Amino acid sequence: MKSSLQYELYSNASFLCERLLAQTDNEEIRLLLAESYLGDGKAYKAYEVLKGSTSSANRYKLALTCLKLNKLAEAEKVLLDYPNIRSLTIMDSDQMKKVPYGAAGLYLLGQVRELMSKRKEAVKNYRKALELDPTLWCAYERLCVLEPGDSAASFFTEDHIYIQRLNGEIMREFEVYNDMSHHQPLGVHSSPPT
Repeated sequence: MKSSLQYELYSNASFLCERLLAQTDNEEIRLLLAESYLGDGKAYKAYEVLKGSTSSANRYKLALTCLKLNKLAEAEKVLLDYPNIRSLTIMDSDQMKKVPYGAAGLYLLGQVRELMSKRKEAVKNYRKALELDPTLWCAYERLCVLEPGDSAASFFTEDHIYIQRLNGEIMREFEVYNDMSHHQPLGVHSSPPT
């Protein structure tokens, strides 16, 4: 089933997931089935499978699906774990913690709210997403459109843990590249073999 998804054999993955779901109904199988349907261009089926989900992964996927189906109000409610929140417009730190997948979820919530013409809320969501993960360039791009003039330096600081990790990964890649460039290609020798 997972190999069918990996190789983008979505109709096969759907068939297998449907059989499995008939035997054992749980959120993990529902997520796999929804991914199969989405890959096959059947967002409406993914929506039906994910409705009522409670896990973070399924709520996030349901919100993405709602966005594809232009069910924006429902996407907002799913991301905010409505009705378990006090307000859809005022978000405190406890409510933000309920948004699945942290920065990615807040970015998605910003997209939904932007499409709902809730510009102020969208900007807040994009800013919070960048506070959590300043490498989320797509959130910065949306902020530039909605609030031109924001400085990248206010988000992309060297002391943020994500920036440090990214810099570390870049340096490791650079070191690997430098190590490889000093070696001669296989089969090429500077002196004839003895």
